[in-house]
Amino acid sequence: SKHSLFSELRDLVQKYAGVDDLIETLIKKLGDVKTAYLVGDYARGIDSGLIDIVLIGNINKVELNRIAERRGKDISRKIRPMVVTVKELRSLWEQLKMEHALLIWGKPIKK
Repeated sequence: SKHSLFSELRDLVQKYAGVDDLIETLIKKLGDVKTAYLVGDYARGIDSGLIDIVLIGNINKVELNRIAERRGKDISRKIRPMVVTVKELRSLWEQLKMEHALLIWGKPIKK
């Protein structure tokens, strides 16, 4: 079950990292984003300057990389997007440390 502060914490992390605007831009421009997770340092509350985002959906990767580069400059961070299928996400679960991931869009994927 979700902790009562989960939504508030997620919202705080998104705003702090500049991820809220990024996700909104990605959803509007890329179309079919089913699920998005914040992983890596930012998901654990560490401001390393690198924002790792895992996206699931039918996504234009050229446009995604263009947006990530532009928005990264806007917030003085490197945004590293990764597009995967549900099956690929499950096979990368441990490597991506999904137990620390923050769901930032869509429905959660089960391991």
